[in-house]
Amino acid sequence: MMKSLIGHADQVANNAYKRLQDTAEELQKSEIPRTVVKAAQVIGMPVEDHAQISSIFERLGLKTARPRQLPHLPQEILEAIAGELDLKTRQNFALSSRRFAEAASSAVQSLTFHGAHDLQYSLTLLEKDGRTTNLSNHGLSHLTLEADNSPDSEYDKDDLKSIPAWMRESLEAVTVKAPLTAAAWDDLKTFPNLKKIELADKAGRPHNDVLEHLPADQPVLHLSMPMPDVHWQQLGRFNELKEIYVSVTPGHRLADVVSSFSLEKNKEGESNCLKNTEISGLSFTVNPYGPRAEQISNFHENDIGDLPKKLKSLQLSGVSLSAAALEHLKSVPLESVELNHSILLSGNLLKVLLEHPTLKKLCSFSSDLKTADAQAIAASRKLVDVRLPYNGAIGDAGIRALIGNKHITHLNIAKCGGSERLLNELALNRPAHVQQIKFEL
Repeated sequence: MMKSLIGHADQVANNAYKRLQDTAEELQKSEIPRTVVKAAQVIGMPVEDHAQISSIFERLGLKTARPRQLPHLPQEILEAIAGELDLKTRQNFALSSRRFAEAASSAVQSLTFHGAHDLQYSLTLLEKDGRTTNLSNHGLSHLTLEADNSPDSEYDKDDLKSIPAWMRESLEAVTVKAPLTAAAWDDLKTFPNLKKIELADKAGRPHNDVLEHLPADQPVLHLSMPMPDVHWQQLGRFNELKEIYVSVTPGHRLADVVSSFSLEKNKEGESNCLKNTEISGLSFTVNPYGPRAEQISNFHENDIGDLPKKLKSLQLSGVSLSAAALEHLKSVPLESVELNHSILLSGNLLKVLLEHPTLKKLCSFSSDLKTADAQAIAASRKLVDVRLPYNGAIGDAGIRALIGNKHITHLNIAKCGGSERLLNELALNRPAHVQQIKFEL
């Protein structure tokens, strides 16, 4: 969230533009080289680098490594400022940096919290910091609750109760991309001026256990199926439900799920609320830490014909589909395919998959993909999101090919065999067209 305060500065409303111009003049008056001023508008400092540069912050006259005190600058330039400029210039830099942050924060209309810890930490800083006056005066219209990297991450009632009154009262829309406890959902519905709650965590934890607490006007839900009777009863109140993202529970086949959508009535004799909905996403739940048999999706090639006709995403693990099955997938309007531990995907099968006419997102975790496979993926002009972690044979040549594709805006190349030199280069100079990149040094 702290990063977003400055990150939104380039999207400010017209009434904030003059303030940002004044801030740029302050930076220039502080005798900082023009390259620094230009860099402030171009590139952001990765969040994970904050802990590594605390000594730089101290030398800049800043007590703690708080990103809202700085324009977005690469670490190299911060080091140059801290190490080469005189004390007066460093003090001027600290002052003008705060003014830059003030201008940015006064124009923010939307904030994002990345997990409950970030929410608590960020709100504490806002409460203590004088710049919160700008935010509390104009309020916020939109809030996004993202998940952090923890598999058990969720927001509870205490997290939402910590949101200050001025923020609760000004919010008109909340986008939920992380699990909330039942009590947290109940608290969210008490925000006085909230007009829209968008439920957007389609790939996270299914909503079965909080169905009775969710707003009834949701058009999209993520459900674990087949479901027990109590969840069917709770589902009946979602009159505007149009799409379902389904996680097929272990031990069940696709037919067990699809049959539930074709029934006219449920077990209670009531009209089936799923009759007019579409299955937009299918993932087959597996146990990645269990025996080999539990790491493989309970999906077989003869299930291909039963795939919903309007399916947008398909996630399988341990399954290597044949060329014939991949050809059949072309008739399904998939936008996202995730084939993890698909050890036969490399080579010709991947090429068949890449011919899919509507595919925009491709994920393949630990599938023994090679440099040539990455280069084949990089040749696609349809893909915008590519995630290939733990394919160690891709190497520098494959990574450079992926980065060179200007259409790919989201990329995961963690543990893909990249050299330290290449990864350090990416850490300092992220390509302009890449909105999000993940790798490990």
